[in-house]
Amino acid sequence: MSLPINAHLKRLICHQEGTGWRKTEPYLWTIFFKIDGEQVSLSKEFELKGEAFFKFSEGSHGNLGIESVNSGETIHIPLDVGLFETTLRPIEVPFFNYEIPGIIGVVAVLMEKENVSKAGAEAGHKALNDYVQKAVNQAIRDFDVKIIDVENIQESIRKYFQAKVESFVDGIELAVEEAVKQAQNIFQNIWALIDKDDLIGYQIWDINQQELLQNNKSLPLQKRWVSDELGDWELIGDIQADSNHQTIEVNID
Repeated sequence: MSLPINAHLKRLICHQEGTGWRKTEPYLWTIFFKIDGEQVSLSKEFELKGEAFFKFSEGSHGNLGIESVNSGETIHIPLDVGLFETTLRPIEVPFFNYEIPGIIGVVAVLMEKENVSKAGAEAGHKALNDYVQKAVNQAIRDFDVKIIDVENIQESIRKYFQAKVESFVDGIELAVEEAVKQAQNIFQNIWALIDKDDLIGYQIWDINQQELLQNNKSLPLQKRWVSDELGDWELIGDIQADSNHQTIEVNID
């Protein structure tokens, strides 16, 4: 059965601005992805075949539709940045009357504009997208049958992907910084070095369709970043599943 899913990052709250003297201009990069039976299959040798499906947000500087934000204000995140509508389909397990629930992932990276050029920010955005896409698809290719506990197939696979997600997180910031430098000329890099765009914070969620159904078809997407220099920010959203509109797929040979 395919399960309709809405992943929606709805609001960004600036509880407190940072300590900088400039106006505060946040922007948000989002990546939505899914690993499910529509793109990925488990072979008779228990190898995962296929690649994840991705949706990347639009734009960098100004992509939240505001020029600046003050303490206590709330930004309503545009749909082309914060919304992903899809379906999750389980992955069938050969030789077993069993299915692995599809997985949906959400990556959110909150930035604040400083001296990086528009082209530099977009290069950093593309580098982030490429980095996450390669890392997720590499996790699928690296899947090893030996990690499967036949008495608890779903949990062992879930732990595998969680560990893989955690392992690629540390490389995100470096990949973005290198791409920004390469996209700018030497004078722009010197100017950005004086005050580069700030990384306020990032968060990665990965949730499977069974978890959604076990939690009344809804789970929050919420993260708060607090620092003396960059301020106090809160990202709010949720993932909703519509189990009343599951579709049953019939294969006719």
